Amino acid sequence: MKLENEIKGIEFDKSVIILGDLHNTWRRVNYLIAKHKPSIVLQTGDFGWWPKWHETTHITHGTYRRDHMTGIKRRAPFNQYGLRTGDAKIYFCPGNHEDWEDLNRRADSYNPYPVEVYKNVFYMPRCSTLNLPDGRRILFMGGAHSIDKEWRRYRYDWFPEETITLSDVRNLPDTNIDIVVSHTSPSWFKQEIFEMSDDWRQSDSYWLEKFKDPSCLALDAVFEKYRPKMWFFGHYHIFKHGKYQDCRWFVLDKETHEHFWMFMPTREELWKQ
Repeated sequence: MKLENEIKGIEFDKSVIILGDLHNTWRRVNYLIAKHKPSIVLQTGDFGWWPKWHETTHITHGTYRRDHMTGIKRRAPFNQYGLRTGDAKIYFCPGNHEDWEDLNRRADSYNPYPVEVYKNVFYMPRCSTLNLPDGRRILFMGGAHSIDKEWRRYRYDWFPEETITLSDVRNLPDTNIDIVVSHTSPSWFKQEIFEMSDDWRQSDSYWLEKFKDPSCLALDAVFEKYRPKMWFFGHYHIFKHGKYQDCRWFVLDKETHEHFWMFMPTREELWKQ
C-alpha cells in the first residue's frame, strides 16, 4: 500500500520526497527516485556519510553480494557515492551515525550553508535553511546522541559533535521557518510517540536512553523560537505522525522497513488546524 494512502485527509506535493534513516543503503532509494522522479529529496539523518570508508567493508552493515559463478555470498564494499539522484537534488540532514569530523570541516552552525558533497547531493549543516519552490522555508537541525557509543571508537566511528549544543541554538537564524527537518525530535513530541501508547519501547532501557538525549532539549528551543507548522524526523526507526500544538510532526522509519519515506504535504496543509 502506498504510504500517502495511509494518512487520511492530507494532500501531497509529489515533487518533494522525505526519507528516514538510510544508513548508507541506496538500492531502495535509487528505485524510489527513478520511479517518482521528484525534483527535491529531503533526508532526516543517519544518511550514511563515511567518506573515509569508501570501498571498504567497515561501514556495510551486512551488505553482501552473491557470486553468480560459485553461489558464494561475499561481503560487499561500501559505496559512499552510490546514491543515484537523476534530476533530483538531495538535501541530507546529518544524524548521529555520520563522520562528523569530516562534515564539520565543510560547514557547521557557525557557517550554515549547503555544501554539495557530490553531484546533486547536499549536506545541510545545523541552522541551514532551504526555500521550497512554493515559498516554504525549511530549517535543518541534524544530530543526536549515540546510545551505542560504548561499542564504537572515539573519532573513528563516533564523534562527540553529533549532539546538538547550546552554541548551535544560539546560531539559529532570525527568520520565519515553516518546516523543520531534524534527526531526533523535540522532547515534547515523545509523550505522544511512545509514552501514551502501548509501544514496548516506552519501558525498554535501550529506547529510554534515547529519551535522555540533550539534543531533544535543544530542539525544544528550536520549537519555541519558530513554532513551525510541520516537523520531520527519523532516529526512532518507527513510522508515526501526530500534532503538538499547531505543529504536525512525522517520524519516518529506517530504510529496511516499509514506511521509510513519504511525499511532502502541500503548502495548504500548513494552515489546516
